[in-house]
Amino acid sequence: MPKRVQSKILRMMNYAYINFDVTVKNALLMLQKSGFELREIVKVYHLGVMKLLPLAPAYIFIARKVRQKS
Repeated sequence: MPKRVQSKILRMMNYAYINFDVTVKNALLMLQKSGFELREIVKVYHLGVMKLLPLAPAYIFIARKVRQKS
């Protein structure tokens, strides 16, 4: 995401820090490597106007720990 857009989002939300470097792909990969199975992805919009963006500004991943077969 361009730095200019990032700074506007931070000002609008009045939130000091958001890590824009984390990607959905990397987060899902980390879950999988840790032994979790993805159940659902929930998009989070902090402000209604953000629904106009092509991607949600935040996501919640709902996952379940998979049992290891012995």
